[in-house]
Amino acid sequence: MRLLIKHNFVIFACLFTASMTVNIDFSSLKPSAIPAAQASSIQSQIDSWLSNADSAYLSGDYQTAISLWVKITEHRHSETDQIATVHSKLASLYWHLGKTTKALKHWKSSLKIYRKINNDDSPEKIAAVLVDTARTYNDLNRPRFSIPLLTEAISLSRGNKALAKITSMAYLALGNAYMLEADYDLAIDAYQSSIENIPPTESELLIVIWSNLSKVYQQKSLITRQRAIAEAENEDTLANELWQRVADYQNKAWQAVNKAVQSGENSQSIAQVEALLQKVSLAKDGVTKSYDAENNLLQAQRILAALPDSPQKVYALLELNELIGNNTSKSELILNSAIATAQAINLPHVISFAFGAMGKHYESQKQYEDALFWTKRAQSQAQQVQALDILYQWDWQAARIYSATNNGAQATRYYERAITSLQSIRVNSTQTPGAPSFGFQQDIEPIARGFIKLLLSDDFSSYNLQQVLEIKDLLLLNELEDFFKDDCFEIITVNKADQLAYLNKTKTAVVHTIILDDQTHIIWQLPNGEFRKKSVNITQSELEQLLDQWRYDLENKENDNYLTLSKEVYQLIFTSELESYLSKYNLKNIIFVSDGVLRNVPMAALHDGNKFLIESYTISNSLGLNIQTKATKPKIKRALSFGITAGINQFPPLPYVNQEIEQLGKIINEKTFVNSQFTKERFRQEIESSETSLIHVATHGRFAGTTQNSFLQAYKSQINLTELEDILSTHNINFPQSPILLLVLSACDTATGNPRATLGMSGVSARSGVNNTLGSLWSVNDKQIVTLIDSFYQNWINSKMSLPEALRQAQLNLINSHDYHPSNWSSMILLQR
Repeated sequence: MRLLIKHNFVIFACLFTASMTVNIDFSSLKPSAIPAAQASSIQSQIDSWLSNADSAYLSGDYQTAISLWVKITEHRHSETDQIATVHSKLASLYWHLGKTTKALKHWKSSLKIYRKINNDDSPEKIAAVLVDTARTYNDLNRPRFSIPLLTEAISLSRGNKALAKITSMAYLALGNAYMLEADYDLAIDAYQSSIENIPPTESELLIVIWSNLSKVYQQKSLITRQRAIAEAENEDTLANELWQRVADYQNKAWQAVNKAVQSGENSQSIAQVEALLQKVSLAKDGVTKSYDAENNLLQAQRILAALPDSPQKVYALLELNELIGNNTSKSELILNSAIATAQAINLPHVISFAFGAMGKHYESQKQYEDALFWTKRAQSQAQQVQALDILYQWDWQAARIYSATNNGAQATRYYERAITSLQSIRVNSTQTPGAPSFGFQQDIEPIARGFIKLLLSDDFSSYNLQQVLEIKDLLLLNELEDFFKDDCFEIITVNKADQLAYLNKTKTAVVHTIILDDQTHIIWQLPNGEFRKKSVNITQSELEQLLDQWRYDLENKENDNYLTLSKEVYQLIFTSELESYLSKYNLKNIIFVSDGVLRNVPMAALHDGNKFLIESYTISNSLGLNIQTKATKPKIKRALSFGITAGINQFPPLPYVNQEIEQLGKIINEKTFVNSQFTKERFRQEIESSETSLIHVATHGRFAGTTQNSFLQAYKSQINLTELEDILSTHNINFPQSPILLLVLSACDTATGNPRATLGMSGVSARSGVNNTLGSLWSVNDKQIVTLIDSFYQNWINSKMSLPEALRQAQLNLINSHDYHPSNWSSMILLQR
């Protein structure tokens, strides 16, 4: 479990109700049509409910307060200022109790009434409720609903000094919404506007704004760092510029968190505690080297000890515990304090966090009996409020504990529960206030890989292996969603029986690879439906180093150093038993469903000591989610070709592009756009409006670990992955009878050591409905690429070969010539959905 990342604005009461007294005058509810005696009786009943609700609220009996306030709203349907206020109080209380959906309902009711009344003070009240409603939408991870509300609130309050706090808090919530949408520049603008509008007396609010601003810069630093790592292998000025930006963002993050701490220098608030802990966390991440965290930790601990009980105090104690590190005595003291505080406020989701953190502590100490005790208590509390976004963490924790104690059956049960919860959260996109945000690399991937590791360590039954492959498919789907930042990723799946019949008919085997931290597993799915498994004792780091070196040797045509590693990698995947089986049953084709960095190397260049793998089998690659059940036959009326020959944006010239495109024109009717004709706008227009099934793109492109640094180079601009997907998808929608059968990207580069490098290339194809992509792992900038591409098209279009066989024969032509070196032919890989 990572540090708890809380909603940064929960330290404040809801904006409108914070300024209201608990006692409300309901005399205006008395309608004139009711006789005086009856009206007096009704008013007496309302006064009694209100008085009892006030008393219950002040004594902490929130359920009684809620029931009485609900009675008041239901008893009289008059849309008055006082009724709106009761709705606001209900919303505020529900919000603090973590019942966000109910809170939203009452904020909406309050807002509706204020809009209808529209008296002199309505604009102020409307603006305040708009902010609170928007913040609740943020809690539900629905920023697209909060942004227009906040824009309206700002328009109502901005420029009015009396409403400066509302304006500032509206900008703060707007920044939070943009953060949720990952629009970090707009978030920064919103936070800065919040600072500009804040009243001088609101020091607590200022702490939060500066803290949030620091977090934006941290996130920008993280994203830019990922881009810099992806560009590092190119050793160009772009990578250096990106690293400089990383340093700048880190510096700005540090400056902002310092301003947060300084703003609360005399504060004894939870906001100051959170700022202090954030500063320590930044320092631990290496943002600064000259900083003594111990004093800030002690200061945070002293402030927390004096603060009243609240959910925020519990979360801060748990974060403090994470930051102090492996100090057993301190940890137990802090965690016991967190548990006592959580039980005092009696909110199940808060208690669940405290219990779960204690379980995690004992797990780290390998005291598994105590760890399981606290973990089960955490699960029980999360189940009470059906908080799946909390429960999955404790199910994962229980799975780890049972796995460590060799109870595979129970570990399997809880891994399955954790994965089921995560998928439900992914679909519903809701989250409990105070719950840590979760993502693919932090949560989904380690849970799925932990479960896979458990299943593979148990036995080698076909059932287990099938379950492993199902989890791997789910893992890939989540990885694609994370890569494209889209939780609506859909792929049409193929019936498994049809798939097996196709594999058997075509004598095709599927090779699934799974990379874990200490082993790599190879699962062969044979044409007859049987499975074969091989485990290799090589760490993930060792495998990545091996494959990086192999790729380097393959690209270097100055020598034959590649051969040693081509043989070594071959031995990782094949066994003598498998070779015997494949020979006996006359296997023809192999489809590789590769994991991680294995996606970035050409399996065709594996060598058994006598010949390359491509000399024995056709080779293709697949995501594995939708292995085709029939060959793609060319029914192409016309091809569209786009290319760049000139050097652009630090890319060298591609002198053979013209020849490459001209050769295609000799085989099929072709419309070409080269250099200045190849603009982004023309690319979109031609593909979206042309009935073509073949698109050939011969230009520099780069596929790396994110959508931000993956693109195709047009003449004066770049076509990013989102734009490429949209263009291809639009064509397939416009021409359902003439979908794109093949996309060729003949001069691209994929980042060598990035496990997500080819995910963009294959993912765009899958998302846009393109069944096949022929792409390059590295750019071959000489005449051999022309020979290879021309031969491939001749084989596919004229000789009616399947795509894998057409590529194989083209590669064999070069292998059997003086251009045998794999640098000349193995870079082109076929990606099939």
